[in-house]
Amino acid sequence: MGSQGPSQAAVRAAERRDLDAIVSVSLACARARQDWAGGDWQATAPAAERRLWWERLGDDRTWVGVAEAGLTLVGCASFWPSRSGDPHLAYLAGPFVDPEWWGEGIGAALHAAAVAALEEHGYGRVELVVEAGDRNTRGFLEHEGWRRTTQDPQRSAMALLPYGRPVRRSRPPARPG
Repeated sequence: MGSQGPSQAAVRAAERRDLDAIVSVSLACARARQDWAGGDWQATAPAAERRLWWERLGDDRTWVGVAEAGLTLVGCASFWPSRSGDPHLAYLAGPFVDPEWWGEGIGAALHAAAVAALEEHGYGRVELVVEAGDRNTRGFLEHEGWRRTTQDPQRSAMALLPYGRPVRRSRPPARPG
């Protein structure tokens, strides 16, 4: 567990210089998933994870936020416009929190920052998927107002459950940046 409480964590917009730390957090979360994900599930290769976050950090349509405790990056989250064509819908990845910092309020701080940024950019609704076996994340999301959008899980190496929630208000989205 982290040595500092949630009141000492700060969320800010990510920068390209944060790439290595973001990838480290993301891979730590993937390793923690392995405990309940099952034998068929494979974490994303580090090079692919690095490429994914590099692209997010360089896309002006994408918001990436990070949480820091002191000088240590301990979490991240990201959203971008939905590929559905609905200008009021965004897709969220995260929040991802270094497992050593779970239970410290980092995920809640990142989630709140992401929702505020979604609202600021005019999105009316946000969606994500979560692994069916990830009961902690599902509980957190449901506490934060997320609801399953369908009872049918998406299939990959494990079942992914789609969730969605409204953002507080809606207007045509501005470009994150």
